[in-house]
Amino acid sequence: MESAELSLEESVYEPICLCANRELHEGNFDKNNAQAIDVNLNEEGSVSSMEEKARESCTKEEVNENILELDNQYQQNVEEGEVVFGISGQSVGVLPSEIDFYSDNFLEGVAGTYSELHDGCFWKGCKWSPDGLCILTNSDDNALRIFNLPQDLIQECDSKNQKIETMSPELKMREGEIIYDYDWYPFMSSYDSSTCCLISTSKDHPVHLWDAFTGHIRCSYLSFNHLDELVAANSLSFNLDGSKIYCGYNKMLRIFDSSRPGRECDEYPTVVKNSSLNQSGIISCISFANQISDMFALGSFAKSVGVYSEHDADLICMLPGSLGGVTQVQFSKDGILLFAGARRDDKIVCWDLRNPNEVLFSIKREAATNQKIQFDIHRSNRYLFTGNTNGKISVYDITAPYSQSSYSIDAHNDAVNGLSLHPYLPLVASTSGQRHFALDDDSSSSENDDSEDVIENSLRIWKYRAGTIAQDNSHSQ
Repeated sequence: MESAELSLEESVYEPICLCANRELHEGNFDKNNAQAIDVNLNEEGSVSSMEEKARESCTKEEVNENILELDNQYQQNVEEGEVVFGISGQSVGVLPSEIDFYSDNFLEGVAGTYSELHDGCFWKGCKWSPDGLCILTNSDDNALRIFNLPQDLIQECDSKNQKIETMSPELKMREGEIIYDYDWYPFMSSYDSSTCCLISTSKDHPVHLWDAFTGHIRCSYLSFNHLDELVAANSLSFNLDGSKIYCGYNKMLRIFDSSRPGRECDEYPTVVKNSSLNQSGIISCISFANQISDMFALGSFAKSVGVYSEHDADLICMLPGSLGGVTQVQFSKDGILLFAGARRDDKIVCWDLRNPNEVLFSIKREAATNQKIQFDIHRSNRYLFTGNTNGKISVYDITAPYSQSSYSIDAHNDAVNGLSLHPYLPLVASTSGQRHFALDDDSSSSENDDSEDVIENSLRIWKYRAGTIAQDNSHSQ
């Protein structure tokens, strides 16, 4: 990864400490490298925010210097095979640039939970926190759960034959209806309670900003249509510095200032009359490129992907390619490539934004249902991990896409709908499950009893092994 390609999230806020847990937030912490978001209303009804003070004290030049310094240290440690250290000086493990597909037990299960959800409920995705100490999950019971990364796993991440840790949620945040989307605050740190927050959107509800320590709602961001009726966002995301919240609606993008809850927002229609560039349909997913690119991408259930300028939210280009309803878009770490996956579509499509008029390549996977099947890109900018509806986790080398070199492992007995790579440790979180419909007696009697669906609703953490890839890249298991 070149210095100009390092994203703000990976550089300015590197992991601070690994031996900490969420109960240590009252300890001392240097806040110069992390913004805070703590919204409070004063007597006049205005909003005060620690975030604004943090932004004032951290200029753009200082951020760029931090990016360059951390990237140089990152490159030096990777080249020398040394252990990388966080801000606190404690080791956070080796950051490999290559992954060994050919070692035994390439993916090894090290933690998980199987009994958290009741019968008929299933997981619907997961995301690691920016500090790497928590996992946020979504499930069909309209609840968000936060799991702590087991301390034994952190301290013994490089050891072999670890026992599988049983995990239980530390917090459970219940929404009133089905949850559409959720996102961590990009500078979240378990050492600073004011930064420990996340946003979510659910059917017929406003966008909620949750406190990740108490599980309470800090504030809400409301959107109304032309009839003054409350409308729910179908997708959302913080921008890279956490100052704005981008929300996707039907043919509409609304941008909220994260320090000003309420109904005040900027509206940007994605369909404009007499315009040659339009993106119709429900905006289903949002992704930001790195700090240098100043771009973001929107995916739509109308089978389209658009690239926009973050400065004025103008549509730069519409990307070609045959897709289903887009469920996820994600930039590569350098902001040059853009990946998109869709429901009921057996491929992940990639575009090179230097030549956006044609598809660069496609990656095969199995996505036979309407649910979102997550994928993620490794911090080395070389590998793409994806779930599949057949229960496999697949890994592709995106630097050699035409060879379609991959490694697949039977990870779950049901659809792998959630997948997230740890920010700095060699760990992968995955969730499984889907909605199963029971057949009546008449129809089931004509079917073979051996054809019954296998149901598994689980959250698992996997450890992958780093090393040198063999010369033969045709291996697929």
